[in-house]
Amino acid sequence: MLPGDFKFSRGDNQLVYSFNGATAAHQVTIVGTLRVSPSFQLTYSIKNQIASGIVGSEIVIAAVVANPSFDGNLQLAVKKPGGGETIFMVSGQFTHIRLGGTEVGVGFAISGGTGSTPLTVSINGKFSKTPVGDVTFTFERNAKFITIGVSAAQIRLGAFSATASATVKLVDGSVASVEVMFGVVFPLRSLSGAPAD
Repeated sequence: MLPGDFKFSRGDNQLVYSFNGATAAHQVTIVGTLRVSPSFQLTYSIKNQIASGIVGSEIVIAAVVANPSFDGNLQLAVKKPGGGETIFMVSGQFTHIRLGGTEVGVGFAISGGTGSTPLTVSINGKFSKTPVGDVTFTFERNAKFITIGVSAAQIRLGAFSATASATVKLVDGSVASVEVMFGVVFPLRSLSGAPAD
């Protein structure tokens, strides 16, 4: 319990503690590594710092997704001990993720998550298509019931093709091929490996 605010810096996802002193505002960066689990549990690992006598430890925070859309940073809501909630912003990019075979889902790539390779978190949920053709994504295992509309710039569905390199499985069990998703182009390929018409 500290009289200040915690947040993650947008450049490197390091934990930052800000507080007001007697004469000025202060900001301290706690150097560590951020991990986000598929259930949106935040784990912040602080390494052992012998020179300053700090023993290595982990801060574990249970969070739920609070994003209104699949744009920008990942927004995670955390309950405050005294009531209410605070929103942590985790820098990265929404992206596709392979779920097995040709099926694709929604993921979030965390910039600076673990070394040089970004950590990509799979977001559990299901795609649906409305009667007017709009595509939505409903989260699973999230304390808040959230359904996010997927814009035409993020995903375009075509007729299902067995030779498609990526497919989306809709909540009714039907399958459609993916042309574009979250800025990533999936070329359709024939079984021979040549681009499909």
